[in-house]
Amino acid sequence: MVVNYALQTYDIASNSCFDRYCTNDKKELVHKCISSFFRSVDYAASMNLDNDHHIVVFDNGSTQETIDLINRAIQKFSSDNLKIELKQINTGSMITSIRKCYEWLRDTDGDIVYLVQDDYLFTEDAIYQMVDVYTNILTEAKHYCIIYPYNTPDHWSKQYRMRVTPRMVYPGERQYWIQCYDISCTFMTARVQLKKQWKWIEYFMSIDQVNGLNNTGALENISLNKMMVDEKVMCLMPFESVALHMQGEREKEPYIDWQKRWNSIELI
Repeated sequence: MVVNYALQTYDIASNSCFDRYCTNDKKELVHKCISSFFRSVDYAASMNLDNDHHIVVFDNGSTQETIDLINRAIQKFSSDNLKIELKQINTGSMITSIRKCYEWLRDTDGDIVYLVQDDYLFTEDAIYQMVDVYTNILTEAKHYCIIYPYNTPDHWSKQYRMRVTPRMVYPGERQYWIQCYDISCTFMTARVQLKKQWKWIEYFMSIDQVNGLNNTGALENISLNKMMVDEKVMCLMPFESVALHMQGEREKEPYIDWQKRWNSIELI
């Protein structure tokens, strides 16, 4: 099985309009988060030699320090079943960068695809857990599910999210996973599912450009979430997040010591 990852990086400015709870130094944030991601993929690659992992870093004009870190990762982690490439795109646009990532995932041969953003902090076994749950659901249910790594606190406080909704609980190898109906643009699924649901991804990108609805809570509800709500694609998220979204106070996981995770990450 081939897993393709499109990793977005940009270390100069933040797309967020609020203070982050970990640090407002975007370069420090990016270095911590992508170091955790590379190590997590390396762990997954070492745990199952039958899977091939291919990471393409789409860098949108970062500083030389970040380019150097990515190049160190290429040297450190490249192996028979882990390939890392760097593409410097310099689009000047967040949504154009997202589009390039999605289009590469859609058009490049592979089985599993995952758009990764540079402000998610991964546990060492995050990718291993995500791929494991995905493949088990595919084997047991013959369904190309979506895997979301973050049990975001405000999933439980919005209008749709408060509706009484059937939620499957799946026992993964290392923890329970629960069915969810709300995601951001960073999720893992089958390449065939990405292609099948492309109209919602296209809609997500067009809304962001035209109406500027990002950070309002409405963007995903009227686009990406339709994959679960209207198209009935099963989406699972972990009870305990395997990747923390290092944004503002509303994204802070109340049941995880984020500081301990943050401090545990050694830069590449």
